[in-house]
Amino acid sequence: ICLIPGLVLAVSVSVGSTPRARDREGSPLPLRILRSPVASLAYCGVVAAISLTTTIAVTSQGTTADPTSAWLAANAAPSDTALVAYGRPSILQETGLSSPYPYLWSLIVRVKDPDLTLLTSTLAGAGRPDWIVTGTGGLRSWGIDATTGEQQLTEHYRQVAVVDDHLIYLQRAHPLP
Repeated sequence: ICLIPGLVLAVSVSVGSTPRARDREGSPLPLRILRSPVASLAYCGVVAAISLTTTIAVTSQGTTADPTSAWLAANAAPSDTALVAYGRPSILQETGLSSPYPYLWSLIVRVKDPDLTLLTSTLAGAGRPDWIVTGTGGLRSWGIDATTGEQQLTEHYRQVAVVDDHLIYLQRAHPLP
């Protein structure tokens, strides 16, 4: 994407350097300079160098997991599953855990599971996730009526941590880390 400005400039210079365009009088000096192929190549080189430098700087810093992801990754077994209620699927991505509940964003939950029927059956079923991460409001966050889901959460899970404004629950049958 960073190379697009250079490509646009190169195309505009090549189109603008037709004999008729070059013969125009009164063009401002910067436009006359930018019409030269050497200036176009130099501009493209500068854009490429900046893009490469930025890419190297960003990738060399590495990614730092947020505290919730780091805590969950340190305490979950590789075979565990998790559910992050109503958003932040990046937590699952950073930990490498999968989720038995397919809707990880609040908008999708509101549209495809507004009564939390699937969420409730997931929490009640045999394939329920080992871990659940919610906001401080539990499953009631985002203004969603989560009465049935909260009942399943209370029945099958215990809160084991609060990390970075997230409540972390673990299945009651699962041994503590």
